[in-house]
Amino acid sequence: MSFRDIVGHEQVITILRSALVKKRVGMSYLFYGPSGVGKAFVAKQFAKSLNCERQNDDCCDSCSACLKSQRIEYPDLHWLDLQDDSENIKIEQIRRMQEEINLRPFEGKAKVFIINNCQRLTEEAANCLLKVVEEPPSDSVIILIAAHARAVLPTIASRCQKIRFANLRRHHVEGILEKNYKVGLMQSRYLAYYSDGK
Repeated sequence: MSFRDIVGHEQVITILRSALVKKRVGMSYLFYGPSGVGKAFVAKQFAKSLNCERQNDDCCDSCSACLKSQRIEYPDLHWLDLQDDSENIKIEQIRRMQEEINLRPFEGKAKVFIINNCQRLTEEAANCLLKVVEEPPSDSVIILIAAHARAVLPTIASRCQKIRFANLRRHHVEGILEKNYKVGLMQSRYLAYYSDGK
């Protein structure tokens, strides 16, 4: 999958592709919006594009970097999220990130750190992350994902380029259901109506 395959979020994709083409990628992003609309999916495609070996405004989905990134096995792509036994992202996870962000990229052009559910950072973890987003190395990109921008510590949010995601339009959901899940026309319309754009 690549930016070409993403349904909806046209404005978001335009912003990210433009940054890639102009080589003006921000160091920290905050992707925010309703849950279930594709923020994490877009973050992963953006991460793949940053280190793609063949293209400069999207991921090719066939080079070694893209294939490893798709499986979250690329050494310069770091995915942080809630751990199985916890309701919060802990300071230990952010401290590991602090150590890794100061290393040089292992294979790619940039180290990418994606923090999913960043509204669930403990207070200590949020304060630790603030130190990282204040002065990230120039070869690193941090992508924070949250349901609401206000759920993130204001001092962290103010240092990020904010990218707002909205609910998908009903016809987009219908198309995804029909194409990816082989759902019939009538059922896809019914499900799309009740999905609330998610």
